[in-house]
Amino acid sequence: MSRRLSYLILLTALFAGCGSSSSPNAKLIAQADPICKQMNARVAAANASLGHVTNLRSAHTMQEVARAGLGLAIYEHQVVAKLSALKAPSSLSKDWQTLLSGMQQVANYTAQLAIEAKAKNAKLGEETIAQSRAVQKQLIAIATHDGFQHCGRLN
Repeated sequence: MSRRLSYLILLTALFAGCGSSSSPNAKLIAQADPICKQMNARVAAANASLGHVTNLRSAHTMQEVARAGLGLAIYEHQVVAKLSALKAPSSLSKDWQTLLSGMQQVANYTAQLAIEAKAKNAKLGEETIAQSRAVQKQLIAIATHDGFQHCGRLN
């Protein structure tokens, strides 16, 4: 009986190690998620200061988007550069590159939106918002699948 108990304890210990924070995926997630969390907080603060922008028809909204958007885009690009320096395990390599590329694209959309707002082009600005949201939706699906809590989610 004690041999069977020892065997069960050994199996439990082995399985407890599976998927633990020492896995290569968990290491990347542990490094990247705090960086993404910080970026998400900054994006959320910018959105809050603007009031969730869904319509660029007001001159005041256009002015605020133009003012805040470029600085936010620069910050998003810096975050993507910082995340790019992290080494993804082979199991996440393709998804990680897709996430980085998508976050870069969203940062480009943020810059584009600021330029369009400065030019007072509401129609193009609203199209840019829709394109950015479509990319973000894809990023959320990938990030969720891979176990990220904050990367891929741009508020």
